[in-house]
Amino acid sequence: MGRALVIITTGMVFIFGMYQMSINSRHTTSTVINVESASEIQARNFALSGIELAITHLNDSFWETNENYTFDVDGSQVTIEIDEISADSIFIEANATVNARTARVLANVRPGGGGEMPAVKAAITILGDAFHILAKSAAWTIDGRNYNHLTGALAGDGEDQPGIIATPTAYDQILLDIAKRSDQILGVGGGTPNMDSQDADADYVSTISSFMDEAINSSVAVTYGTGNIAETTLGTDASPQITVIDGSATITGGSVGTGIMIVKEGATLDIRGNFEFTGLIIVEGNIIGRGTPEVYGGIIYTDKHDVSFGDDSLTNKGTPKFRYSKSALDLVQATMSSNLGSGFRITGIYH
Repeated sequence: MGRALVIITTGMVFIFGMYQMSINSRHTTSTVINVESASEIQARNFALSGIELAITHLNDSFWETNENYTFDVDGSQVTIEIDEISADSIFIEANATVNARTARVLANVRPGGGGEMPAVKAAITILGDAFHILAKSAAWTIDGRNYNHLTGALAGDGEDQPGIIATPTAYDQILLDIAKRSDQILGVGGGTPNMDSQDADADYVSTISSFMDEAINSSVAVTYGTGNIAETTLGTDASPQITVIDGSATITGGSVGTGIMIVKEGATLDIRGNFEFTGLIIVEGNIIGRGTPEVYGGIIYTDKHDVSFGDDSLTNKGTPKFRYSKSALDLVQATMSSNLGSGFRITGIYH
């Protein structure tokens, strides 16, 4: 019995010893995994910091494209490779190593437009196919002839443009929409409706998108959500403003504005009363024109939705006027370029 007890005791000690060794082994393995995971995360963060630093140095011209750079972050080495793919696309690769664990981050970077406004070649430019004009009023006008925004008179300087430039699909739809109001679209050379049919140019669409991003992200942009904008000044000739509409906003009363206005996708700008605006309006959403508003400059529609002239429940009551004005566009470009970012920005990032 004594010998058997000794054997059993010895066996139990051996088994428990093996079990403890297994626990210790798993604990050690878990610790190693945790350390490796933490190192990978830290390395990835360092690589992301490298991307940010590269953009900063590109913006201040301290670094150049098609070059490699190396620097240390908390004792860990980060390498940067900057390759210019095209005039408007730069590829940045950042590699960082922490405790023998390496992380790689890739970024597509695009230079800003330098605050240059896109060319405006009509009173209203339509880049999407799904477009309607709900012509409920009898007295609205879309006029591509060049007006002096200060006097409200025709400039007569040979800078007249079409009333509307639209994609072929939108062009055909608009002809149906304004069949009884075709004489209210005026422009270069006379003749009504004064419209041109043109396919949307991919580079031009890209330029519009970049310009919108710069305007929306500008530190001086003023954003309005849903609600009324009454008796408000949205910029002056001396101090134009970037106005962003990001909801269902209604401009009423004697509001005025000068500058750049962005109506974001899904947003609606309902213009009532005698609102006057000088400059460029870029629309992803809707504009509804009622009352007696006047716009001098140009309007660009990037996508779809409707433009309603007049109150749907009170037909023939609205008299909005949308007039091309080179002097208005030149004024905004000259005074606002410094407010629009010219630096590099990330368009895609990959871990």
